Amino acid sequence: MDQHLTCELADNAEYLFVYGTLRKAFQLEVANVLQTHAEYVGLGRIAGRLYDVGSYPGVTLSDDSSDVVVGEIYKLIEPKIVYAQLDAYEGISTPPHAADEYVKQNVSLLDEADYIVSVYVYQHATSSLKRVVSGDYLHR
Repeated sequence: MDQHLTCELADNAEYLFVYGTLRKAFQLEVANVLQTHAEYVGLGRIAGRLYDVGSYPGVTLSDDSSDVVVGEIYKLIEPKIVYAQLDAYEGISTPPHAADEYVKQNVSLLDEADYIVSVYVYQHATSSLKRVVSGDYLHR
């Protein structure tokens, strides 16, 4: 599956990578914040492993570029508004806590290594979870 970024990224902008239920296909109400306060850029890939956590996925980062997770990239127009709503949805405490299910981290895109995106990374054990080998939650 050869999926890559479908448009150019702009310098000095802030980007968010979403790989699961926040993607357009799921049409969740909470994702409306992306439609209102961000601009869809296109598909992208990060080095990571995708897991089925139940009714949603979790991603862990990987140093192996053959571990690929596919997601959507959004250019954030109003980052504070977007992160306030999505951090609450993802259960991130203020300040973040080790017991939170996710932590927000910055990572490089595989196809555009000069560009950094924020991603919600799953921070609990994955040994009992089923891996989504395709790396694409829409094609699990």
